[in-house]
Amino acid sequence: MTAMATARDSSAARRKAAIGLLAAMLGLAGCAAGTPPAPNAAFALSASALSGKDSYAFSGQLSVYDPAGKLADQSSFDGEIDGHRLAALSSAAAWSRPLAIIAYLEARGTDVKYVKVDSDEVELELRLDGEAAKRRMAEELRARMNAVEQETLDTLSVATVCRWTADRRTWFPKKLREQTELSYSQDGRRYSEKRISETIFQPKA
Repeated sequence: MTAMATARDSSAARRKAAIGLLAAMLGLAGCAAGTPPAPNAAFALSASALSGKDSYAFSGQLSVYDPAGKLADQSSFDGEIDGHRLAALSSAAAWSRPLAIIAYLEARGTDVKYVKVDSDEVELELRLDGEAAKRRMAEELRARMNAVEQETLDTLSVATVCRWTADRRTWFPKKLREQTELSYSQDGRRYSEKRISETIFQPKA
């Protein structure tokens, strides 16, 4: 391929990228000013706004409740993303990483609906697909326990519902609230717990 042809291809690629970026910006502006997009599209926009942000911070708290509704455990966490990479993470439990669930929420099968829409922000409810919720929790149980038998994982039942709040102008998320209820059988006993995690996102300039 000649240098001239390479230059033409490069120029065309830049023009295509610029047109795509302009279209995306116009689309976001239209959504902010008028009718909001479909719930799935709104979440996709907001998740993209988060992943596309070069640097931001997050902080929150994870609470675990026993079957009687009493608080069994609680831990705080905070972290920073810099250059699209995890630069710092402080947490009492490594398996409670708050960003891990977002990849599951972006997968197919998540039921999304609006809870609130106003001029400043939108709030979405996301109900994670049952099999995806079970797969995610199975991975976390393996991380929490030194050894967990497949027989135990086969009895696992999980339900996960999230609330996602985002700035309607930029679509950058403000808060993610997750509620997960799980139960499983081990050594002839049935275990259950409810966990509530709230994460606040803070964009950096």
